[in-house]
Amino acid sequence: SFDRLLPYLLLAPALIGILWLIGWPVLSLLVTSFRRLNLRELTRGEVVWVGLDNYAEILGNPDFWTITARTIAFTVAVVGVSVLA
Repeated sequence: SFDRLLPYLLLAPALIGILWLIGWPVLSLLVTSFRRLNLRELTRGEVVWVGLDNYAEILGNPDFWTITARTIAFTVAVVGVSVLA
């Protein structure tokens, strides 16, 4: 019946807006992460698909793990202090 459908109809525009505002940038970022994107490709309008090479490069860099550990430690410290304050 219409009474059961009404709440979903009222929520639909907000849900579509949220999906558009959050989902589109996330999807765009995900697609971009599989491309080589530097100044030359940007100015020429070229799209160079590199697949998982970007991820292999970053995960193979020893600095990545150091930076990740520091980020996690900083986050834990800030959240801990914020909760206690």
